[in-house]
Amino acid sequence: MINNFKTNETIFVNYDNFFNLAKNLEKLTSKCEIFDIEKIPFNNRRYQLMASLIGTPPTEAFFIIKAIHETHNIEGEYCEFGVAQGTTSALIANEILGFPNKKLNLFDSFEGLPEPTKEDKLINDIFNYGEMSKYRGAMSSPKDSVLNKLNFLKIPESKYKIFEGFVDDNFHLKKDLPKKVCFAYLDFDFYKPIKIVLNFLQENLSKGGFVIIDDYNYFSSGVKLAVDEFLEDKKEQFDSFIAPIDFGHFIILKKKK
Repeated sequence: MINNFKTNETIFVNYDNFFNLAKNLEKLTSKCEIFDIEKIPFNNRRYQLMASLIGTPPTEAFFIIKAIHETHNIEGEYCEFGVAQGTTSALIANEILGFPNKKLNLFDSFEGLPEPTKEDKLINDIFNYGEMSKYRGAMSSPKDSVLNKLNFLKIPESKYKIFEGFVDDNFHLKKDLPKKVCFAYLDFDFYKPIKIVLNFLQENLSKGGFVIIDDYNYFSSGVKLAVDEFLEDKKEQFDSFIAPIDFGHFIILKKKK
């Protein structure tokens, strides 16, 4: 039995089944060549948080967890770009709670999606809006939603920082951006913010660091276009893994040098 973060209603989860699923996913991620062979340490809150995720399937979540633990000894901080209700933020924060001197940087406008650009063609009309322009402002969630989840988990304020506002051409001027990043999760949906963040990470991601980009070739064509353009002249710098379709819609990048 768990408390649903979004609705505050009580829901029931078969933890034996969920635990078995998680163990099978751990085996799958271990076979993924982009990862080193490293066992994920047990965490007794992990499965409750995975069961509470919104928009991130457990398969994708386990790749996130795997990347987090692959990078705990690598220089840099953790980042999530596009936090929405904060369920994935809570998952990441819980995983790094025992990592000394590691912080989670959370980026979101808290005003929903920005204005799409011409690169953002509608692939999957997830809300049946009919056209991409109508998605401006969709998926908004208040900052308190994220804070409530982190407070519920008793995550110290020293372990995270929230950057509020849209990612635009002035992103590099934001104060206190992390100078080094070891892991980043991108869920910005549209071409321009994804491209801006990838260019930022190109300069700040440590060797051996991971970037997981959600909605690759899903919802908006802009995500795949931004990633593919970014990799055009950087293939020697990154290993990449495109998730099988039954795992979710995401791509993983690992910096080689």
